[in-house]
Amino acid sequence: MENTIIQNDWLLKTGKVVSTIFRYICLAFAIVAGAIGVLALIAGTVAVFAPETFANANVDDLGIAESFGLGLLLGLAAWALWLSARFLKHLVDIITTVGEGDPFVGANAERLQSMARICLVIFALSVIATLGAVAYIALDLPMEGTFEFDVSLESLLLALVLFILARVFRHGAAMREDLEGTV
Repeated sequence: MENTIIQNDWLLKTGKVVSTIFRYICLAFAIVAGAIGVLALIAGTVAVFAPETFANANVDDLGIAESFGLGLLLGLAAWALWLSARFLKHLVDIITTVGEGDPFVGANAERLQSMARICLVIFALSVIATLGAVAYIALDLPMEGTFEFDVSLESLLLALVLFILARVFRHGAAMREDLEGTV
């Protein structure tokens, strides 16, 4: 049963509910993006290695490069969404310990450090996706529409803040253990 702190604190309750909802939304989108990505990769592979499957179609018109590109891009998106869901799970766990009145524990330091690593991986995935899109454009492959690429440095700043907070929580947990040892 949850402690009265979280029951009486609207910010903790709201944070926990919103984080949980967004976590499941990220998981759902990760599953959809992953499934569509796999189908696109399969379509591209079949078009390359079994062109007789498409006997009545011109293989060049099937969008083989587009299928592979879409599959890889959706794979990166699915991975980023899954990582985002893990990030939010750590956040919910931290909120829970705050609500229980015991946030300065070693587990929260590890959660914050894991959240920082997740931010770094998501940043790397966004860079990879951007470089892939630039390569796609450089190869002069046919495209429709306009594309905007945004590699945000805020995730690097968030990772730095989370790494520092992890140290603060680790230090707080050590101080608490020392205090409990003297009593």
